[in-house]
Amino acid sequence: MDLNVLASLLPPITAVVLYFYFSYKRNSVQDGLPSYPSSRFDSHTSSQRPERDRLYNFYRWLSGVTIVPSGVRARIIGFTEALYNISHIKWRTSQSPEEKIGKLVDEHLQARATKGQEEKRPFAIVTGGNAGLGYEIARVLLMADHHVILACRSERAAQSAVTRLQAVTSSDKIEFMQLDLTSFTSARAFSHKVGERVSKAGGEVGVLIHNAGVMNLPFTLTPDGFETQLQVVHIPSPNPLF
Repeated sequence: MDLNVLASLLPPITAVVLYFYFSYKRNSVQDGLPSYPSSRFDSHTSSQRPERDRLYNFYRWLSGVTIVPSGVRARIIGFTEALYNISHIKWRTSQSPEEKIGKLVDEHLQARATKGQEEKRPFAIVTGGNAGLGYEIARVLLMADHHVILACRSERAAQSAVTRLQAVTSSDKIEFMQLDLTSFTSARAFSHKVGERVSKAGGEVGVLIHNAGVMNLPFTLTPDGFETQLQVVHIPSPNPLF
């Protein structure tokens, strides 16, 4: 057999053997491997399964076996880790990410109410709150009695979201203000409008959720001269609110 083929097969074969060895040999956490207390892996081992502890100890030991080429050592660790992770994948539930986040926040709010920590809520701004995670965040903020401002580019989509949120939360403390993050002019106008609205109500902005974003767009420049995704996601508007 060609040596190159043998060398390429060695890491995955070794990983399979090691995986079954560490998964089913449960006599000792250390398995006779040396321990390195100061290792960066140590912070993970106290709460993991015994086989995970053995794997970390093996990784520490293998890292010091300089007789084995570093590339081979890296591949052995990579294949072994991949096999372990694949074998411990938990099947996804039928809940959507929005429902999961909503459930977590609902539980948090219920816990606060139980402890008697209810207080007047400040204004909350959610960019891109007309759909997806932004919509779900706006929903739970309304349920927590915040006054929510949906900052969206599309007035039609935002007004539709406002109507739906009012229906599901029985709260009218929600409004739409237009915000286009591809334009610093729009961001400045939005910030000025929010400042006037909050001052008039005698409140303050206590929650700002930067949810809006874009990804994998064709290359285009904004009116301000920046690549679109870069400006929307990464470049803050030259305004204190952002």
